[in-house]
Amino acid sequence: MINRFFHITSVLLSFFPSCAQGQAQSLNSSCFNSDISDSSFNVVFRDTLKINLQSVVLLGEVHRVGINFTILRDLIKYLNYSRGFRDVIVERSYAEAYLFNKYLESNDPAFLKFDVTWCEEMKQLFFDLSKYNSELTEEKKIRFYGIDAILSLSQVVLFLKTIMPSNLPPLDIRPFIDSLNHINLPLVKEKEESVKEIDIAIKYLRKEIGSSRNLYATFFGNNFRHLELLLKSKSTLTKPGSRNENMFSNFLRITDEFNLKSGIIGFFGYNHLIRLKSLRPSFATLLDESNDSPRKGNVTNVLIHYENSTAREYEGDIVQVPNQLETLYGKDGKRINDEIKEIVKCKNFVFEVPGKFELIKRNCDFMFYVTDAKPTNLINDK
Repeated sequence: MINRFFHITSVLLSFFPSCAQGQAQSLNSSCFNSDISDSSFNVVFRDTLKINLQSVVLLGEVHRVGINFTILRDLIKYLNYSRGFRDVIVERSYAEAYLFNKYLESNDPAFLKFDVTWCEEMKQLFFDLSKYNSELTEEKKIRFYGIDAILSLSQVVLFLKTIMPSNLPPLDIRPFIDSLNHINLPLVKEKEESVKEIDIAIKYLRKEIGSSRNLYATFFGNNFRHLELLLKSKSTLTKPGSRNENMFSNFLRITDEFNLKSGIIGFFGYNHLIRLKSLRPSFATLLDESNDSPRKGNVTNVLIHYENSTAREYEGDIVQVPNQLETLYGKDGKRINDEIKEIVKCKNFVFEVPGKFELIKRNCDFMFYVTDAKPTNLINDK
């Protein structure tokens, strides 16, 4: 699929004695704590990360497990300072990623409300990245791009209020602008609509803006670019099976619009990375194999695998994370999982997927194997 992502050497043994004298070396693995240090990444990857500025490194996870955001943060920081990556694509809408960037620019927590960040770990990710960005020159700062569907009208309303000019709008569009300005955000959040109703609302917004495009373009000025990018996004979830194709189309649009030339980091649910014959092409497959992709042949898949771990459902309940290897590959997955556990005798470790694990090798090049991971902690700061 790609150039080999990592060749993990037997390092960090002095820091993690549980791996010393063991069999970890045979799997090209290294242990890590729940909080991965930048220096640990550098020691492990400095001589062996064979990627370039056309590369895309996709991190796949099971949603709502707290350690995901620690791994993402440290992977972003490592790839930024060691390889010059700065662009991060995420399984969120264009509006949400715009608000992420506004927070990184301003440190204003108002941009992270209304479930823009919905858990303590995600909020901490942006706190940490904001501090990290403040120490970088402009051309190296981390930027986020959302390529997924719109799943929340409250976040779209917050986005619209953020890009709204303070000057008086032209008379012909003033009633609509006034109606947007007077929307009660907490009430919108409280009465959050279904996916189908969100789709209808976005179609209405597209129609309204399109009917008086020149007036809206003049009124919004430079911010009209962001409004159009949101409205041009293929954003519906109402058509089964279309989500990966929509994300790929949105990625192509974002790449062209912002002329993305550096390496890219991605953060998605693991099902958007895997290749199974029974499924339609995943986002990762389209990105790596489509003739339309500007990053064809340059995609690295990195999956987080969870052992004895829990996640938080959308309703708030805590549930056990299924064993992905068994879920995807049945008895063969269980056999591979048991073999991996026998080889490496530490709680959390990272490894390059060897060729002998052909089943998972075609879906990921590198794996974070975490044990006893805890669910995300919800926040309530509306």
